Amino acid sequence: MLRPLCELGYDRDFAALAYQEIAPADQRAATSVTPTPIERAAWKHIDLDQARRMIRMPAGVALDFGGIAKGWAADVALARYCASFPGALINVGGDLRALGGPQPGQLWSVGIRDPSLELAGPLDATTHLATVSLSRGAMATSGAVRRWWLRDGKRQHHLPDPRTGQPINLWMNGDNEPGSLLASATAFAPTAAQAEVAAKMALLRGYPLALSLVESAWERYGALGPRNDPDAGVALALVFGSGEIVFSKNLNDYLATWGTDGATLPLVVRSPRPYLSLSDFRYLERLS
Repeated sequence: MLRPLCELGYDRDFAALAYQEIAPADQRAATSVTPTPIERAAWKHIDLDQARRMIRMPAGVALDFGGIAKGWAADVALARYCASFPGALINVGGDLRALGGPQPGQLWSVGIRDPSLELAGPLDATTHLATVSLSRGAMATSGAVRRWWLRDGKRQHHLPDPRTGQPINLWMNGDNEPGSLLASATAFAPTAAQAEVAAKMALLRGYPLALSLVESAWERYGALGPRNDPDAGVALALVFGSGEIVFSKNLNDYLATWGTDGATLPLVVRSPRPYLSLSDFRYLERLS
């Protein structure tokens, strides 16, 4: 919803508020109203009618698509404009969708950055904690290393916890904390839209819960899973403010299936229940 974001100060172009106090405390106090618990929970009452492709929202509720629009745009760009190319890498603000490689037989190499060096100057291979190679699928990174500002002297960022309406407790560049907090989450998924959502969910869940949930989903389904399970087909890389990086145990399996152009995906889900319908298989065939 837009209201909690606006209350945190994210109500204007980021260039106008980056790394600075957005307004004196007494000035904002006169106009700012803290969202009530009911207002913070209003998102739970948003209703999606998939058959009619309609969304019904409670009165006074608005949506900010910043958490999924870039990934969706990368998916659309690949499908509409690049599907016939032997190789393409779509980058929409850091959300990536891959196809093939830069040359026949090569893979795209993508680096995961060291958060402590994010604002230190030009970025190159020396600023990467890890490099991942893939020729299919998508990856997206979420964090607040760059996108933060001050409100009443306290750091704020664009990733609120829907349970509280307050920013997720993350490491941000320049913090004096020892770096035990997560700085970013990189998610790997069949589509960039799914990867973008999965990265934000990982930050909300924190370490180690985020890793265990995608790992258990992979154990249940393998590479394929139900479209309504956001953990299906997802792998993660979590980066702490200290520069430590941890990977989900299924990352290599992800790269060998969804991450490899032409790799054979299993035709059945390793689950006692028939999660996938015929339409699900057709959907996954289009992705691959």
